[in-house]
Amino acid sequence: MLDLQGPELRKLFLSKSSPLDDVCFLIFLEPTEDDPSWGTAEKALNWLVTHAQPSPSLTHVEIVCPPQETPSSPRVHFATYCGQSSGWEYSFGDSYSFYLGSNASHWRAIPIAADRAAERIRNGADAFSESPYSIGSYIFSAPPGRFFSWLVPSSSKAPSHCASLAARVLSRILPEVSISHAPAFYGPSTLFSELTKPRRAQATCSKLGDETVLSLVESEELNKNQEVLLFGDNTSVGSLSHTECVGVVKRLAIKAAHTTAYGDSVAARIVQKQLAKALLRWSQVQHFSEEVSGEVKSTTSWQRIPKL
Repeated sequence: MLDLQGPELRKLFLSKSSPLDDVCFLIFLEPTEDDPSWGTAEKALNWLVTHAQPSPSLTHVEIVCPPQETPSSPRVHFATYCGQSSGWEYSFGDSYSFYLGSNASHWRAIPIAADRAAERIRNGADAFSESPYSIGSYIFSAPPGRFFSWLVPSSSKAPSHCASLAARVLSRILPEVSISHAPAFYGPSTLFSELTKPRRAQATCSKLGDETVLSLVESEELNKNQEVLLFGDNTSVGSLSHTECVGVVKRLAIKAAHTTAYGDSVAARIVQKQLAKALLRWSQVQHFSEEVSGEVKSTTSWQRIPKL
């Protein structure tokens, strides 16, 4: 597993000038238990998405931009959900429960590096808002339907599920990411496999890793901030500054890219989960202005079932 304290990797993960401008993230949800409030249709959908995909089994994906320093800037999560149209997180409600309730330990995150990636997604994703959710389009994300995925409309407002939406946004706004197939080809698992190929992770390492060396004091401070962001209570997380959260997420993004490129799948999964947890606690606890209690709420209603 990657040793971030080793001399060959003792680089500053905290740039003085917009250190996360060139990265956005995709977060993926591993299978969870059926919610007791779900009906037969929701349970059937959960079973279908869980079992109709290759390994690793993943049931949902969405795009995450690094939070901006101004709390009133809400464009962080862009996604679509069962029964709803696509949009930013403020369109769906109760995001704290959804991300940090019963789903909290099931998220994985990967960094996507491109010039001004975060700014381009924030500015461009509105064109893909109000795209109708379509579970039927999943037929083109599994064999043999994948062979016909190129026939599926991919305009910005075309119906989509979570993975085809994410692939569409990436292919149109960040074309240099160069996904291999039409957006409709992808489910959460196949999109994850596409974006975690070693060559992509190596390119992300190159994009994010060229920073200034940390002093011992800075390194110790970063370690402390990481401990708080990953394991501290909500009050402690809320006390972190925007810059401190940036430093932790930058470090974990580079670590996730390195373990994906050069490590094993077990190590990569551990770091991807750490990165997801840091991102979500930053966006849901530290970033937004409304106070949240230390109690983690239960999962949200069926309208936000995080499936294809």
